[in-house]
Amino acid sequence: MAKQNLGRRKFIRNSSLGFLGAGLAAAGKAKLSNPPADKPADEKVKIKQYRTLGRTGFNISDLSSGAPRNETILRAFLDAGANFIDAGEVYMNGNCEKLIGNVIKDYDRKNLFINAKVFSEDKKFASKEDVIDRVRKTLERIES
Repeated sequence: MAKQNLGRRKFIRNSSLGFLGAGLAAAGKAKLSNPPADKPADEKVKIKQYRTLGRTGFNISDLSSGAPRNETILRAFLDAGANFIDAGEVYMNGNCEKLIGNVIKDYDRKNLFINAKVFSEDKKFASKEDVIDRVRKTLERIES
């Protein structure tokens, strides 16, 4: 598999554009096409490329998952070789993080990159301790 160096900012920008495109496709009720004739329908999909995330040395898949709502879909995503999951405490009222935690028990956590976010409605956190407490709660929900 080819490896490319990708800075954190560029990765986040590209991921955001991918999520936007996926959302627009879903909003437009895009149809899923049949698999190409030269590819058997039962052939498993695999991630084709990984990129190095900045200076971390961590290789991330070229596809990522945002706020999974279903364990089966997240498992299929991970089984395809994907390893980047986007999460946030406000997604499904924290249940997204619990779902991720439940699924990743069956996978090697060292090979997964989970982007977890905390949210402040007024763009300002109460205190440093508030942020630390919320991050700890996120880690508890993800069981990481």
